[in-house]
Amino acid sequence: MSPALLDRPPMLGYNAIDQHRNNRTIARYGAIKMQCPSCNIVNLPTHRFCGECGAELPISRTRPLPRQGERRQVTVLLADIAGFTALSENLDPEQVTSFVNQCFRVMVPVVEEFGGQVDTYLGDALLALFGTVVAHEDDPARAVRCGLAMCESFNRFVSEQQPLAGTRVGLHIGINTGLAVTGQAQVSGAGRQFSVMGDTVNLAAEVEQMAGASEVAVSEATYRFTAPLFRWEQRGSTSGKGRNQQMRVYRVIEAIGEGNQVRGLDGLHAPLIGRDIEFAAIREMIGQVDQHGAVAAVLGDPGLGKSRLLAELRAMVSSDPHIIWAEGRCLSYGQPPDYYPWRKVIRRLCHLQGQDTAALQSELQSMLA
Repeated sequence: MSPALLDRPPMLGYNAIDQHRNNRTIARYGAIKMQCPSCNIVNLPTHRFCGECGAELPISRTRPLPRQGERRQVTVLLADIAGFTALSENLDPEQVTSFVNQCFRVMVPVVEEFGGQVDTYLGDALLALFGTVVAHEDDPARAVRCGLAMCESFNRFVSEQQPLAGTRVGLHIGINTGLAVTGQAQVSGAGRQFSVMGDTVNLAAEVEQMAGASEVAVSEATYRFTAPLFRWEQRGSTSGKGRNQQMRVYRVIEAIGEGNQVRGLDGLHAPLIGRDIEFAAIREMIGQVDQHGAVAAVLGDPGLGKSRLLAELRAMVSSDPHIIWAEGRCLSYGQPPDYYPWRKVIRRLCHLQGQDTAALQSELQSMLA
């Protein structure tokens, strides 16, 4: 081996290719670094795992934040603690601070579970973003489900606390979807800080003001993206400061289910083209179901029409009284229980409603008796 190579110091987990990639990353994104939660070694954002101990880095599922702003559609969730003012008057500031911090520790994991990102904390409020660092096709629905889960987790947490000086606290949440500019804002003396700018955030704040305690309210834009997925109640309308047009606000009552996916445009329908062979094979299989069971696996890349093929199949069998259609879907976020799709199928086949496990077991046993 060359003496020059022997005298060269080790790279401490980085080879020449990694170093070249990191140099390009620094040139593009700046010296953004991530500290390993296990060994505290600083890693660059291109690394999914720590170069020292191999532990997974906390932002391994994200990408580095660009310096230049990006114009994109985002969903903004603003959660505010109701009753915070009265709580501050009756408790010591240290007690209030401790309580708020505990509330954030309850809410933040829920945001991350649904694929969101906590942008900032505003006193007793939390601002979360969906569709910024990582975009999903169902970010508005994720935000609404996140809001419902946050209210449930928050209420459970508050019920376990000691009486808060006789003050009733709750969580009211406002959600809005729209265009915004996301990126790293240059703050004098504070370096670069990720931010989202645009009227979308202001509208989310106005919607949040119309939500009651333990309620999730959404704007008309978010409602259009998620209408088939939830049960709603129109809360009213708001024009906001300096606005000429009224905006309708809706309160989320409950989730209907994952089966009602938002596909296509209302009022528009096109015939299924180019899937005659696949559709004929499934129709033949359905004709033999009376004699024996069958399983069909529909595989394909995203966008090839798998959901459309199943939608056409459902429309075809809906007129047959001998066929019962039940759907169960896996979720791409959260932590669903084991056999989640099959649980959904059984619920629909047995017409089971509600979330009380004991009541569901009792109802199911009476049906099977």
